[in-house]
Amino acid sequence: MRDLDKNSINEVKSFAKPPEGVVFVMECVMVLLGKKTDWASIKSELGNVNAFLDSLLNFDVESVSEKVWKKARDGYISKPQFDYQTVLKISVAAASLCKWAGASSKYQMVTKKVAPKKAKLAEVTAILNEKQAELDIKMAMVKEVKDKVAALEA
Repeated sequence: MRDLDKNSINEVKSFAKPPEGVVFVMECVMVLLGKKTDWASIKSELGNVNAFLDSLLNFDVESVSEKVWKKARDGYISKPQFDYQTVLKISVAAASLCKWAGASSKYQMVTKKVAPKKAKLAEVTAILNEKQAELDIKMAMVKEVKDKVAALEA
């Protein structure tokens, strides 16, 4: 994302007939953002550079449906031409967007696997806290009995 700024977005937007690699990456980005994928729509989205960059920076991978992720992965991200080094030869900005989409995809896959584990951890932690509170009560009762025994022995 460091390579993405207003100038690089304007570079992509300025293509009258963009190279195939640029179109391919931009279509994937638009799929993930829930936008139309034709070049006219892409150029329109890039028209407000600040809003476009903001949508990338604030992209919530967890709010994107599995159907959209499948479309992005199967149609774009898994393809050999969706490669950072290959796209970098064509456009620095498109290469950065390629990296963003790939990283977002990997992040979503990890969070999808981690979410059930986090839920299980929360459940087990709640049970642990409940049992710890019960143990504290029992230990207080034991201490009370031991104190009475010590008083009687004295």
